Amino acid sequence: MSFSRSHVVAVARSWEGTPYHHQAYLKHVGADCLGLLRGVFIELYGHDPEAPPTYSPSWGDVQPDELLLDAARRYLVVPDYDGWLPGDVLVFRVKNAVSAKHCAIAIDGEIMLHAVSNRHVMRTAIGAWSSRIAGVFKFPGVE
Repeated sequence: MSFSRSHVVAVARSWEGTPYHHQAYLKHVGADCLGLLRGVFIELYGHDPEAPPTYSPSWGDVQPDELLLDAARRYLVVPDYDGWLPGDVLVFRVKNAVSAKHCAIAIDGEIMLHAVSNRHVMRTAIGAWSSRIAGVFKFPGVE
């Protein structure tokens, strides 16, 4: 199965406006950042990679394990280039010295799509977020 980057971006953008809802992954109903990523994965491949364990909004602040990065390494591909390209998954550390706990999908070199707590799935400038990137991945089969 192969996908163009523009197809991945189009699928991701179809989630714009989905209300934020912790642990959800239903387009137009509710999603958190992981839910957005899971939802896009399901649309691309027809199945959920794995159901995550129950997690609190503050899980990465108190747990030292890199659960999000480890899952990304299991189901996504580490690219062979520096930076990111449209359709890539960006994983962030929200605070220094704690686990990576936020993710987004790059729309282009400057804009990402992510679920924002108490708001919705929306486009945001990567800008200052770039200094918090803990990992860049691409969906399997993206050309």
